[in-house]
Amino acid sequence: MDTLRHIKPATLEQAFDLRPVSDTIIEMSPGDNIYIPAPGNLRIHSEPLQTQTEYPHKPFIEANTQEINLQHLKNECIIPVFSKDNEKTISHQEFIEISQNCIANVFPNHSISEPEIRVSHQIKGRTPGAIYKNVKDLLDHEKTIYYERMAFIVKIPAITDIING
Repeated sequence: MDTLRHIKPATLEQAFDLRPVSDTIIEMSPGDNIYIPAPGNLRIHSEPLQTQTEYPHKPFIEANTQEINLQHLKNECIIPVFSKDNEKTISHQEFIEISQNCIANVFPNHSISEPEIRVSHQIKGRTPGAIYKNVKDLLDHEKTIYYERMAFIVKIPAITDIING
């Protein structure tokens, strides 16, 4: 009678278990072309072979965005309006400043970092006086910029939490 063996499938964690490569160094003589180490001819160094580069943790997906500062939004970008009635909307810089004020009111005893801002989908425009000019003839003061998408983060360094280890 045949006996069936039940083999449990590996989990994803077990299937993709990556282990570091051994840091064993084989010392060879300068004249050796092929060297097969004999027992006792291996020397293991206690220092790491490579140092890992530390990268700063960025909370954003940086794919097609660019980093800007609040001064750029204040000084070089226009304030959008509703096309229906030309009524002013809240600008990116106003929204960030209002958020900063709210954070300062809720956490008055904590220091707050400068906002990290990322934008994408730049919309180029022009002032009303330059509406009939060719693009090549526009002067710098006649050009306008607006970003369709904006994301920002304001960090409070004293407040942290560890999630899932």
